[in-house]
Amino acid sequence: MTGCTSRPRSLPWGGATKCTLRRDQLCVDNYHRDQVYVAMQGTREARQATTLEEQHRIQEEIARLERVKRRQRQDIFKVEDEIIEKRDALIANLGKRLAQKTECRPLFTIRWEVV
Repeated sequence: MTGCTSRPRSLPWGGATKCTLRRDQLCVDNYHRDQVYVAMQGTREARQATTLEEQHRIQEEIARLERVKRRQRQDIFKVEDEIIEKRDALIANLGKRLAQKTECRPLFTIRWEVV
């Protein structure tokens, strides 16, 4: 897989996770592109295969690769959803802290005089 060596920056609200996620997504996409190429060759091989067993084996491999692709994409979407939930919670917490009221009142009084 190419393009998988970049390092994430440290960003607020899961930004580092998002960078990692984007990098991983790019890696998955590159991997899938490679696998699609292999699958296309497999499809050609399946059409050119002389035996039914060979056709069956190639079609099973293509189906397996498609399942892996779907599962990886689902994992990416789950992580993105978790990041969005954490970010929303942080924003809500920040809003609550901004909405807090403060008041000033004297706690004690000091009286003094110069003699």
